[in-house]
Amino acid sequence: MREVKTAWRLWWEWNPERIENWLEEMAREGWLLFQVDFASLRFKFIRGEANQIRYSTDYQENPGDDYFKLFKDDGWELVWSGIFGWYIWRKPFSGERPNIYTDKETIINRTKRSIRVTWTLLLFNILLLLLIFVLGPGLNKIEEAIGLTATLLLAIIPLVFIIVQLIRYNRSLSRDRIRE
Repeated sequence: MREVKTAWRLWWEWNPERIENWLEEMAREGWLLFQVDFASLRFKFIRGEANQIRYSTDYQENPGDDYFKLFKDDGWELVWSGIFGWYIWRKPFSGERPNIYTDKETIINRTKRSIRVTWTLLLFNILLLLLIFVLGPGLNKIEEAIGLTATLLLAIIPLVFIIVQLIRYNRSLSRDRIRE
């Protein structure tokens, strides 16, 4: 029976290098990613041969067959496809570390796609909140309205935080691109 290791890791789409570097370190220690679940927080690894493997995250809303073919033809293996269009790819290497994107403009566009989806979720939650206020007088109990409002606010605040972080990430990439 093969040895399996589970690790919980919070990762942010505005700092993909952090999760990629961690996954690569795990591979150097002989732990190969085979599953990501529980809202993209639980990572499962199987014991294998220690190796130099490049992991890359990517976000695509509606990738076509060409997207997957391009990666496969370049030697990348899809390890995980997750919620809301996130993908984790890997590729063994020696020498120069490969990247799925070679220019910052593509990374900026990827982040812009993520911002659009997060904005949609935020607007949906705001509309629900407004609906509660409109229907509020018709609710049987004030506690119901307060509870629903609090729940939606707990959803809205993190979405606003995520959007701000994504915008900051893109600005830092843009500044770096201008300096190049």
